Amino acid sequence: MGNPELYVGTYGKYSQGSIKGAWLDLTDYADKDDFLEAARELHKDEKDPELMFQDASDVPDWAWSESYINDDFWEYLDEIDEDDREAFDTFVNYYYGDRMTDLQEAIENFQEAYQGEFDSMTDFAYQLIEDIGFEGLGSNVEFYFDIDSFIRDLGFDGWEHATEKDAENYPDDYPDGAGVYAQGEYYGDYDSLEELVDSWLDDKGVIGEETFSRYFDYEKFGRELGMTDYYESGGYVFRHI
Repeated sequence: MGNPELYVGTYGKYSQGSIKGAWLDLTDYADKDDFLEAARELHKDEKDPELMFQDASDVPDWAWSESYINDDFWEYLDEIDEDDREAFDTFVNYYYGDRMTDLQEAIENFQEAYQGEFDSMTDFAYQLIEDIGFEGLGSNVEFYFDIDSFIRDLGFDGWEHATEKDAENYPDDYPDGAGVYAQGEYYGDYDSLEELVDSWLDDKGVIGEETFSRYFDYEKFGRELGMTDYYESGGYVFRHI
């Protein structure tokens, strides 16, 4: 982003078919009054120029219109770091539209809501889990665990469920009766591998953090975040306030 500028003409000149005016760099002025004084001086060939802002460069939509410049714009330049201005402007446009009347309130809400810049809600989901850990999701964590893929891979590693009929027909393979076995070792009387994994999910330490992360559906989690507590706009993520 460059310096914020407005192209300043007048309605009088425009009505006569002229867009004569000039770009004024808003950072050259201490406040709105200082800017308006310079704009009127620019058009001193008119007795009482009615200023017309015909174009803008790097001035957010909430701050100007054809005949308006927000009183708080210079305070915004002082209080919002240049690196955060695009995110702040995105937040204001999304949350307030053209109804932003209290800059300090908007700044406080932005600081509370802003989560950062992300390529997708999935990327934000990864960051959020890194920040709060899986424990921060409470009992909801099981909803995002890809249990089908995990069970499929357990099968590839030699885990299987033996029914009562299996145990009866192959007593040497299943000496402990019906239940879950892995490479000949008995793991308990479970009606299915899914039931075993459900018991593990009650204590993620059994599965292990690294393995749990591998089967965690971050895309699904990110999608749910974007439908509940957070929203994404322009590549920036905000918490609903």
